[in-house]
Amino acid sequence: MKTPSKSAPAAALLLLAGLLGGCLSNGSGDRQEGEDAAATPVQVTNLAAGRYAVIAGTAQAPLYGSYYAGSDSRVLVLNDTALSAQSLFVQRAGQPWQATPSPGTPEVSFLQVSPLPDAAPISAHELAGNYLTELERASYAGLRVSADGSLSAYMISDCELTGMLSDISVNGSLYATVETRDCPTLPERLEGTLLVDTDYHPARFRLVLARDEQVFDLWFYPD
Repeated sequence: MKTPSKSAPAAALLLLAGLLGGCLSNGSGDRQEGEDAAATPVQVTNLAAGRYAVIAGTAQAPLYGSYYAGSDSRVLVLNDTALSAQSLFVQRAGQPWQATPSPGTPEVSFLQVSPLPDAAPISAHELAGNYLTELERASYAGLRVSADGSLSAYMISDCELTGMLSDISVNGSLYATVETRDCPTLPERLEGTLLVDTDYHPARFRLVLARDEQVFDLWFYPD
């Protein structure tokens, strides 16, 4: 069994930290009233289809993130300096943006937006295989991705993950629902996105999941 060791991709951090000449972008999406167990409605700038490195927050406390936009759905992840997700924003087709945790403001504006080469389309079929992720307390969980998008527990471990992947029409991303069993550091049910990016190597993908104002960032490595 291979033992995964998560490390922040240095190239990605340098790229984000060095984005000093991009265009400024401030705006808002359409906000609708509503509630969700995992997220809060919020306004976020609707960027055109593509992939972007963004800087949010303030000049004194910037937040670096990745923005993935499809034709009618979008995903925004804001990270800390170790590329661990702190906030997840998702807009599914025909629905308002949802944020976890609540950003404390009705609108998220960007200090800077810099286009990147678009991510490649991804499918569960391409990801089919066995993976490991490191949890808290020096424990691991195995995950099997099947070609039909179903997720099942892989290996014998105390923490079992199951669920389903589905398309959200955003390159490099899939919608994910995950259920857990005997995982003391995770809720029993989570929703979020699977993200694939060459900057994540040696990880194959990460699951950025949310529940009850908390974000959980799981990086998965081939086994």
